[in-house]
Amino acid sequence: MKKFLLSIFSICLCAVCAFGLVACGQKPASATSTDTTKVVANGGISTIYNGELYFTNGTAENNGTHNGGTLGSVYKVAISEDGTIASDAKYTKVVDALVGQKNGSIFIFGDYLYYTAPSTGKNKNGEVQYNRTKFLRKDLVNGGTQELYATALSDSSETISYAYYKFGTDNSRLALVVYEKTSATLKSFEITTGASLLFSKSNVTSAVMSEKYGVSETDSAERYIFYTMAAEENALDTNTNRVFRIDAEGLRNDVISDSASLSLLAIRGQKLLLTATFDSATYVYAYPVTATTTKADIQVADANNSKNPNPLAYKYLISYKTYEDVIFVEDGDNISLLFLDGTNIRYITYANGTLQKDIVIYSFASTPTAEFVGLYTEDGVDGNTYLTYLQTESSKNYLYRLRVNFADQAEVDAERPEPTKLSTTSFELASNLLAPELVGDYVYAFAKDDDSNTLMYRANIYTPKELNDKKPAEEQETDESKLKITTAELVGGTKI
Repeated sequence: MKKFLLSIFSICLCAVCAFGLVACGQKPASATSTDTTKVVANGGISTIYNGELYFTNGTAENNGTHNGGTLGSVYKVAISEDGTIASDAKYTKVVDALVGQKNGSIFIFGDYLYYTAPSTGKNKNGEVQYNRTKFLRKDLVNGGTQELYATALSDSSETISYAYYKFGTDNSRLALVVYEKTSATLKSFEITTGASLLFSKSNVTSAVMSEKYGVSETDSAERYIFYTMAAEENALDTNTNRVFRIDAEGLRNDVISDSASLSLLAIRGQKLLLTATFDSATYVYAYPVTATTTKADIQVADANNSKNPNPLAYKYLISYKTYEDVIFVEDGDNISLLFLDGTNIRYITYANGTLQKDIVIYSFASTPTAEFVGLYTEDGVDGNTYLTYLQTESSKNYLYRLRVNFADQAEVDAERPEPTKLSTTSFELASNLLAPELVGDYVYAFAKDDDSNTLMYRANIYTPKELNDKKPAEEQETDESKLKITTAELVGGTKI
């Protein structure tokens, strides 16, 4: 991380704040906080905070010449509780930069917006290092900006993953954890005030982090970062690797597996999801890792139990295959899988290595090109659950909604739910920051306008007819032609 030498050539009284020294005439910085109680859908291309929608206004190419402007900057606009944005609403620019570098999302903690952007620093040859990623935060009250960290390499192929962790007494301290794949480093910085290094690990081959800020009511996998390293040189089997568990502060750093070659997937349902491969077959496990988990607890085995007879090898197995597009669903104490398998959307649940459920939720007429967006449960007594997804048709990606039933195959066959198309707009599939996301009653995603600019749009998860049916009878539209699905709503873009 850069170190700055501050030279003072004039005499002035400067106030000391959370960020250090404040220049004369500037407002002191707001106090930092880990509070997210006023935030809806933190982390993504949009988030709602204190009655305002913050969003990335489209995107632009990162070519070293984009140092601000309309496309790619963060804006905010007032939004009502039901998600309405007034037609004459005023849009305000919050961050003037190309936001969202390398899978970057926007987060809000307390009164600060946290984001990523290309570096504007130069190397010794005077070349802008725009393929380095900067982590920054913006004071939403007093307007100041602070750079927290910049990645090591200026490499367009560099892959990074990161997360924010709350820790300490009452989770009042905040850490930024960053994994840089090319440089094989995993770092954690406390950013409660400035940015101070908590730990740095080298030769790291992979890492997964919590999507819930490392917070859990009980001791669980959510509280930790997990990473892998190659086997030690003197290991009996050098085809294995080591899996480590570490907390955001770096106080606990333990090896929890070194007897198999494991790949980390994610942290879901307070469990660590990982895979093991035997004879070209890959199995998925969900381990309830806690502070007391040891190497003896992480056991894996193949389908015939020939690699490991330990019963623990099956206790946490959740699938005998991996799938490209999958949603891990919390089902009581189990982690189930919802995925696209050929022409079918399937749902499977295992317990102790034994298949409990295998439900074909929906069958397409032919193998589709589809990408899951997310699951949501409808308000109300019935509590219907829906899957939203993008399906490619004639090179266009349309948004659909499908009611899903995880009870049993007989109920699904009796209901035979059909997908509902939600918009005539063709959205962009997930790529870097372009991942569509559910926020409230809308799917926010990027799409190209008539001038090929990539801008933010949103589509309601209810059709115009369904929204009309929710209104009082005297306010309902009776002209059916006005209740057909239409294009998605432009958010920002040419309105700014």
